[in-house]
Order: sequence, then C-alpha cells, then structure tokens
Amino acid sequence: MQLAERTGQYKTINASVVYEGQIEDIDFITGNIIRGKKISDTVVGYVAYIEFLNGFSKTFYMSKEEVEAHASKYSQSYRKGYGVWKDNFDAMALKTVTKLLISKYGIMSIEMESSSLARALAADQAIMESEDETYTYADNPQDTISVEVQEPPQYARTINVNDIPPAEEPPAASIPAAEPPEEAPRTAQQGNEAESQPEECPF
Repeated sequence: MQLAERTGQYKTINASVVYEGQIEDIDFITGNIIRGKKISDTVVGYVAYIEFLNGFSKTFYMSKEEVEAHASKYSQSYRKGYGVWKDNFDAMALKTVTKLLISKYGIMSIEMESSSLARALAADQAIMESEDETYTYADNPQDTISVEVQEPPQYARTINVNDIPPAEEPPAASIPAAEPPEEAPRTAQQGNEAESQPEECPF
C-alpha cells in the first residue's frame, strides 16, 4: 500500500473485514457493493477499495470461503495447519484482496515508483531465482519455475574420455658422457719439481 501511495496516482486505498449484514448485494455489471447494516460479529468476507486522482475507483470483494480456497491453493503451510495464514488469517486475507485488486486494476507505469510496486507484487512470498526476476514460491512448490536446458548444437561431437590415447613420454636424450681430459705427459723436469715441493696442508 505504501508503494502504491508513492506513485502519486492514488487518492484512497483501503481494505476492511466485512461482517454479516454489511453487504446486501454486489452489482455484477459495475462491481459496486450495495451496503447494509452489521447484524453480528461473524466475519463473512474481505473487501479492498482503490480510488485514483482521475476519479476512477474499484472495489474488490472476496467471501471468507473464497479466501480460504485461495489460501488452500497457494499456501502449503495453510493446508498443513500452521503458518501466518493460521496465526493471523484476517491480516493475510486483507493483504490478499488488496494485492489482487492492485495487481488487476492498479496503475503500473514505467515510472520508478510503479515499477517498484509491480516488482513487490510479483515477489510477495517468493524467492528470486536469477537476475531475470523469475520467482519460486517456496510455500507452494507447484508454482516453482522450471528452467529448460538447451540442446547441444547439431555439429557437436561427444568424446569418450576412454578413447583418448595416453600421452607418450618423450624418449630420453642420448647424450654421451663427457670423458675426462687426458693428462699431458710430464717431462722429467716437471716430475722432479712436483716431488720436491712440499704437500700443502688441507686445513
């Protein structure tokens, strides 16, 4: 309701519980409600109303039985007997009639406020799956969005890993071992000098 008000297009937005006797009839052509007088505290339905600055107005009514059928269809927790639908049924029912009314008859323009409103209505009780703003409703698995897998192109060829031959090790390079250089023959004089020089101490 706050997002709708921020669009600056709504004069009135309201939702209310309807007690027995407060609605005598509904005009099936215009949708207008013929109001009566409350005769008991028994809740018989829920109503939402919007009016735009340009004068357009719309009323949307759901009986309690219709709201219960809606909850049973879209809420797994309600069917199992727990959750917000069970803990605060009236609040969820008022949210439902308001959401359905604005979704169908509300102003949804490309302006920032209205686009935010449309996004909020779509994301209510949902989990965003990806950046393209598709949603999964965790409370109702039957509405989960499935993503189709694309087939591979016609020219694609399947390769079996077992068909790939093992890599061959390159042959070891045969490099001949370097032979130690031959010592030049000593002369008689060089031999006598080597023998006459004292051996150096390695320390």
